[in-house]
Amino acid sequence: MTEQDISLVERYAIECKAGCSYRNLLDAGSSAAWLQKLRFFCQRLNSAALRGVIFDYDGTLVKSGEANDGMRSELIQHMLRLLDAGIPIGIATGRGPSVRHQMRKYIPSRLYSRVLIGYYSGDQVGDLTQTDCPDQDGSVCEELRPLLPELDHLRLIAQITLRRRQIIVEPRSGMNVSDLWQQTSVLLERNSPPNIRTVRSCRSVDILAPGVSKAGMLGYMRKTYRFLGPILCVGDQGSKTGNDYELLSTPYSLSVDQVSNDPETCWNLGPVGLDGVERTLYYLNRLTVGGPGILQINL
Repeated sequence: MTEQDISLVERYAIECKAGCSYRNLLDAGSSAAWLQKLRFFCQRLNSAALRGVIFDYDGTLVKSGEANDGMRSELIQHMLRLLDAGIPIGIATGRGPSVRHQMRKYIPSRLYSRVLIGYYSGDQVGDLTQTDCPDQDGSVCEELRPLLPELDHLRLIAQITLRRRQIIVEPRSGMNVSDLWQQTSVLLERNSPPNIRTVRSCRSVDILAPGVSKAGMLGYMRKTYRFLGPILCVGDQGSKTGNDYELLSTPYSLSVDQVSNDPETCWNLGPVGLDGVERTLYYLNRLTVGGPGILQINL
């Protein structure tokens, strides 16, 4: 195996997955194994008859910090193209009803029932017709309640929002999400009940009750629209500590930024230098309608 046997896109994808340069992999004799895994993944994805698409929101459909500024028109046109072809769309987000308000600006009412939103990291799911979802009750569930005294120590550097099965910790000015996640994790590891997960997005740290997962949207989508086929999942936080990790651990998943170390899924494909939203557009430009309710991708 030589450097000439691999495309620039493949090289970039492997370097993201392996966490080191392709030259180091060549020297270690492991480059061929990585390339085989990548090409097997692409073959599986390209041959799939996809029935739906689930996107993360912040960092995937909108840039971090610009969620209230609107979605790019190219993304909206792609969404309308898929919805008109009978492809349901899901959005899995740590946010609440603000995402529904934004999406109802872009999607005509005739298509509202084809768009699912998994609010608060998938804890509550509803389509765009459901204005009573999510329930914004701020009473924290029993599993998360023991964490509240510890979290009080973060209020000088973070804004804390309480939901029933999710606590959202957002950095105040001068603090970045990565540092906030480190501090939150250290603070909670001493007294955290079992099965509580602390994950991060590009805008916040989310503390999740047992069973809360964006990946739950796959089953919800299949049940709602009565199909059994594969669903494409796209997000930006695919690493072990990311809030898209479980969503992007599914067989047909792509990252627009961080990846896991699992060679079977969650690859970041496409040209070097694209930001999250641009990479989402790169993937959408390679999606074609293969028949009624069927979607295919060519990567």
